[in-house]
Amino acid sequence: LCSCLNEEVSCQKRPCPVQCSHPVRSESCCPVCDSCLFEGGVHPHGATFTPSDTCQRCTCIRGSVSCTSLVCPKPACSKPLTKPGQCCPECPVCVSEQQEYRDGQTWTPSSKPLCPGSAAPCVQVKAYSHTLDSIRH
Repeated sequence: LCSCLNEEVSCQKRPCPVQCSHPVRSESCCPVCDSCLFEGGVHPHGATFTPSDTCQRCTCIRGSVSCTSLVCPKPACSKPLTKPGQCCPECPVCVSEQQEYRDGQTWTPSSKPLCPGSAAPCVQVKAYSHTLDSIRH
C-alpha cells in the first residue's frame, strides 16, 4: 500500500489479517497459517512432533508451534544412564534367558546366556597378559 504525501512516495506492507509464528511460505504476501514450518519440516495443523531436542514435544496450532518439555519418571536405581538419542535416563539392565536383571543383581543361569541380538551363546573369555620375555622362555 503506497501513498503520496508532500511529493514523497511512502509504501508499507499491507497488514495481514492472521499472524502466526511459524508460517509456511506461500505465493501470497501474507503467511499461510494452516501448517507450520519448524526446523526445516512442514507439520500440519494439530500435528504433534519431536524436534531436534528429543526432550521436547511440539504441536502445530494454526501456524504457530508450541513446545513443552518431557517429564521423565524418576529411575529406581542409583546410577541411571541416558542413552544417545533418548531424553529420559533409564536403569541399566542385563538380559539372560529372556529375563531382565538390574545392574549389580546376581543369578544362577539355567543354561548358557545368549549374546544380545543373537542366538549364539555367550562365552567367557579370559585375557592373559604375557611379556615377550615370558613367551620366549
